[in-house]
Amino acid sequence: MSAAPRRAPAEQRGRPRSEKSRVAVLTAAAELMLAGGFEHLTVEGIAAAAGVGKQTVYRWWGS
Repeated sequence: MSAAPRRAPAEQRGRPRSEKSRVAVLTAAAELMLAGGFEHLTVEGIAAAAGVGKQTVYRWWGS
């Protein structure tokens, strides 16, 4: 009996993630948090401020 092929974890599939984008998202989130507080923080706002798409944010942080 042959074992099924192992799949890479979701984090490792597809194109490698950009460290530059990760840093931009973290920086944007921190700046927006300081400017408006947590209650006004949105994924859309963070992505726009970081210059990335929302999907980039969700790829790094799924929840």
